Amino acid sequence: MACKPGKAKHQISTQILTHNVQRCSEKLLARNPKASVAVWSDMFDPYHNAVEKYYLVNGSLRGSNAPDSVRIVNWNFGKRQESLQHFSQRGHQQILAGYYDSDPKQITYWLDTVVDSKIPGFQGVMYTTWRKNYSELEKFAGLVKGHSWYSKASKD
Repeated sequence: MACKPGKAKHQISTQILTHNVQRCSEKLLARNPKASVAVWSDMFDPYHNAVEKYYLVNGSLRGSNAPDSVRIVNWNFGKRQESLQHFSQRGHQQILAGYYDSDPKQITYWLDTVVDSKIPGFQGVMYTTWRKNYSELEKFAGLVKGHSWYSKASKD
């Protein structure tokens, strides 16, 4: 069914992904109702990979959605404002996945966007590395702790 040509392709790919995250979330929460479920943002983000003709997807992921109870781990630095607002408008809590083996200072741009755009539901940051490089972790943490967002979040 997922391989049918035409308009249904788009709907099927989107439905498969949406159903999968819904079902996995339900199973996790049935096992542990206090669990916190999180997914990477990209396949649900129309400003990232939830687009027409993404890689090997048969159809489109445009319109795919995670339940609003699922926390989004957002790593779309290039279109961070659009992406953060997209998930915020859908009611998701968000965590920023920063660093990615680049300049640790990038996390301050993420946090500036959260503060300047007044993004609700933002919960924190995660140091993320592709290369198992933790040499910048202290600098990254220092930048987060030195940011105005952290001062406010620490008081809440």
